[in-house]
Amino acid sequence: SRGGGRRARRRGQHHEQGSTTEPSIHTRPFCTQRCLLGLARGGPLDETCPNSQHHGQQGRIDQVEFLRLVRDQLARDRGHDADCTPLHRSGARGSLFKVRLSTHGYTLVAKGVESADHAYLQHENVMY
Repeated sequence: SRGGGRRARRRGQHHEQGSTTEPSIHTRPFCTQRCLLGLARGGPLDETCPNSQHHGQQGRIDQVEFLRLVRDQLARDRGHDADCTPLHRSGARGSLFKVRLSTHGYTLVAKGVESADHAYLQHENVMY
């Protein structure tokens, strides 16, 4: 024994090395635009989304719940097998990431900014 044992894995870090049961964030397909619009606007699920079989397993969620779950996941999901990975695309005030909500399978591009640029991101959100 190494003393103290291993720490329990955090949610989202469930991919064992060599496992083929769950694709990594790197190989998982993105959700369709129709799927994400349905999530954002409360519309129907897109049956053609490559991740649709995972969206309803834990119950349908709305945009507010999605954002709460993503914030919570990003705060604790760390390591090489996290459901968030950089896309190596950056602009003047942010970088793009591929994020998968582990509990519901929604997979999308997210923009990350430093806290000093939070006001700029809020303004950008209003514009789009």
